Amino acid sequence: MCDAFLVLAQTTNGLSCFLMPRWRPDGSKNPPWQVQQLKNKMGNVANASSEVEIRGALAWMVGEEGRGVRTIIEMVAMTRFDCMIGSAAGMRQAVAQATHHCHNRSAFGATLSDQPLMQNVLADLIIENEAALAYTMRVARAMDNQNNEHERLLARLATPPVGKYWICKRTPPNHAYEAMECIGGSGVMEDCIMPPRLFRESPVNAIWEAAATSSAWTPCAPCRKNPKPWTPSSKKRPKPVAPTAASTSTWHNCNTTSPTSAISSTGPATWSTAWPWPCRVPCYCASATKTSPTHSAPHACKAAVA
Repeated sequence: MCDAFLVLAQTTNGLSCFLMPRWRPDGSKNPPWQVQQLKNKMGNVANASSEVEIRGALAWMVGEEGRGVRTIIEMVAMTRFDCMIGSAAGMRQAVAQATHHCHNRSAFGATLSDQPLMQNVLADLIIENEAALAYTMRVARAMDNQNNEHERLLARLATPPVGKYWICKRTPPNHAYEAMECIGGSGVMEDCIMPPRLFRESPVNAIWEAAATSSAWTPCAPCRKNPKPWTPSSKKRPKPVAPTAASTSTWHNCNTTSPTSAISSTGPATWSTAWPWPCRVPCYCASATKTSPTHSAPHACKAAVA
């Protein structure tokens, strides 16, 4: 189906990535490409999978020698995103089939779509499909803006552990089967679109390009290589600093948040390290002016503004 393939092969420096064309530059076929057998898969039959043997094929190295997995993983990231798109599209097809059937099928004096219990089931199917599609489109925007560091990190963390894991894993056992139940007995017939196409196709995206466990584990490797400890700097208490002669004009009343002029040129006599103060700044005041020992209420002292 393809005119070129990314393959991994051993070199003197380790496993490396190669681009192998189906045809040679002179127009002849790459002869060492031999298909051993086609795989008999449960679903995804239209997309052929095979076991091949390559002997002396023409190929060009891609990326650094000995770092083939790291090179090919960029392509794998895109195919993982393709799995998200395929699962979201499968959900949409299941919703279309279920809602069409329930809108035209009548039972107990009304169409199925007018029955309260069936409305709940259809609503769940539709909401989950809309959520999968919205999440997939957000990741698509992140992948289109890889020059932005935030978007690049978002695409790396949001695709395998959340999108690839959750969207693809929810489709086979839950969403596709629930849509089949909405259709009823005809939903399990081979001439219906549900079993041969949607139900059998649904597990493929959850398994290909890293199964659930591997997808959830993917972010752990970069986190171990680039650990950045979190420091709650915004929660740290500011250390009181005595005002200098240059800063005495920037004292302010703790009852307000706007600077006022200094009360005196020498300033109050003692420091208070109690927290919190209404003004939320280190307070430099005389004990005689406090209205509360912990400064939890407004008082008439002056505080230095950093």
